[in-house]
Amino acid sequence: MLRRLGELEGRVQVLETKPSEMPFEKEELLNAAVRRVDALEAELISTKKALYDALMRQDELLAYIDRQELIKFRKKKFCF
Repeated sequence: MLRRLGELEGRVQVLETKPSEMPFEKEELLNAAVRRVDALEAELISTKKALYDALMRQDELLAYIDRQELIKFRKKKFCF
């Protein structure tokens, strides 16, 4: 039991001697990944807005087509 405790204390000392900071290269990679995620989020927001605008335009066009068909049907119904 004491041997195991001594091993654990040794491991803790090794961990305490290591710097708690991230290496510069890894920090740069992480920052680049974060910037890429931010860019992708901005692109996704832009794409969602474009999709929403297209769907609204499609609804407007479908409503217009329905009105035109109704008008055409009424004209045919009352023409002799």
